[in-house]
Amino acid sequence: MENSPPSENRFGRGAPGRMNDFDRSQRGFYARGLPMTAEDFGTLLSRPGPRHAGRSSIDWLGRQTLELWGTLRSVLSLMLLTICSLKCPPPNATLSLWPLTRQQIARSGVRLLPWAGLLAAGLGLIVVGQMLSALSEFGAQHYVGVVLVSAVINELGPIVMSMLVLSVMGTATVIELTTARARGQMSRLESHATLAVRVLVLPRVIGFGVSIISLSVFFIFLTMVFAYGVVFLKNVPLTPSTFGRQILSSLAWSSFAVLIAKSFLFGAIIGIVTCHEGLVRPSDPARISVATVRAVVSCIGLCAVSDSIFIGYRLLF
Repeated sequence: MENSPPSENRFGRGAPGRMNDFDRSQRGFYARGLPMTAEDFGTLLSRPGPRHAGRSSIDWLGRQTLELWGTLRSVLSLMLLTICSLKCPPPNATLSLWPLTRQQIARSGVRLLPWAGLLAAGLGLIVVGQMLSALSEFGAQHYVGVVLVSAVINELGPIVMSMLVLSVMGTATVIELTTARARGQMSRLESHATLAVRVLVLPRVIGFGVSIISLSVFFIFLTMVFAYGVVFLKNVPLTPSTFGRQILSSLAWSSFAVLIAKSFLFGAIIGIVTCHEGLVRPSDPARISVATVRAVVSCIGLCAVSDSIFIGYRLLF
């Protein structure tokens, strides 16, 4: 008895008893030259899909969890290596820490001042100004300082500026490092891991942290100015001296400490994660967009977790 040739599966040959759904000659309604009936359509939909289509979502969740755990371990290893690289002496004066850090501060801080001012104007005029005028309509002017300190100084300032640095300099860091590795421009540094971290990672971590602190202070000041401009234009009975006293009375030393710590932590996260995607991941120029998106999503997630820790600490203590 001759062996019958194996029929084709949904995507090709190899599985007996399976039909290729993309082969029109194997469909009755195509062979008959008639339009597809409701019965033919139901038969087509009732056919089982490929074997991997019924795989449980638990498998996918497990793979994603293991991948996330591996990424976190790699990022933590890079962070510890960055801290240890502080003791690594530079090979020459051109690779010393301060000039490289100053260059990163100029790129991620000074160059972004106009954008920070534009965001401050939008937030102050549209959001904060309207909120202050609404408080004055209900006779709650004495809560202005508390609202501004809690919303703008403690939260919006560091978060908005970290997202600005991430969108401009974080993405540029991933693209620069991945492209340089693909072109072989880091062959000398890749043989010395500590030196590469000190030259490429540590200046960005410090530069991003200092830049976000400076941009946050600049952003908060301009937001207060534009917010009071809206209050003044709407003839709200709130003098500049009263406005300033309410803000100063609501401020505490812990607010400045939280602002500095949160801003620097966000900058360090952005520097570590973006350098990790550019240095540790495989250098494939065709995957630069994927690495950039992964870096942005990872930074947003880690910054959100860090901010939640700060909020929980402030609520509990």
